[in-house]
Amino acid sequence: MLIIATGCELGSTARAWLVLEGNPESVFGTAAHFMAELKFRVVEIDPNSGEIEDDQDSFREEYPLEDIEIATADFIAKANIVDFRKVWDSLDKDQEVLQRFSLNFKDMQTAIDGVISCLGMQSEDNTDVIDSSKIGSPHTLHLSGLFAGGICILARAQLQIDDKVGCILKIAVRSSQHKISQLLSDCIK
Repeated sequence: MLIIATGCELGSTARAWLVLEGNPESVFGTAAHFMAELKFRVVEIDPNSGEIEDDQDSFREEYPLEDIEIATADFIAKANIVDFRKVWDSLDKDQEVLQRFSLNFKDMQTAIDGVISCLGMQSEDNTDVIDSSKIGSPHTLHLSGLFAGGICILARAQLQIDDKVGCILKIAVRSSQHKISQLLSDCIK
């Protein structure tokens, strides 16, 4: 993969964009990791005219950059669902993925925030708020999002804090495509 940014003048800032095209034969939205390196040519510039003084004295330079990580959550946009239960029930249960995880969270609010952040989704029905009268009991979290291509994806998560194990997460993910439900569920770490 090569991205080229040209026409940068002395002292100016420029941006380079990376556009990824999905391969129809693979699962689009899979997390990826890219190594990044800036390669450029150093030339001497006349400070008065801004012109290159002597192109023959130029030399190539390489500068390593931080690696680029693309997570599954980067393919999800937040979506407000007016009636979560109605939309949940409208999605085919056969496309649902159920999984259980043990996570390293020690308190409920950190666990809720961590799951929302990991999935890149939006909480619905104020389920990201802990009911203080139910401290110590399982907490239910409703999440919604739009996967790349405008595909609605919903998740119902039950979180429980256990002093010995940490956070126990039971999650059900639904969308119109089983592979997308599975992809989202698999991104939980």
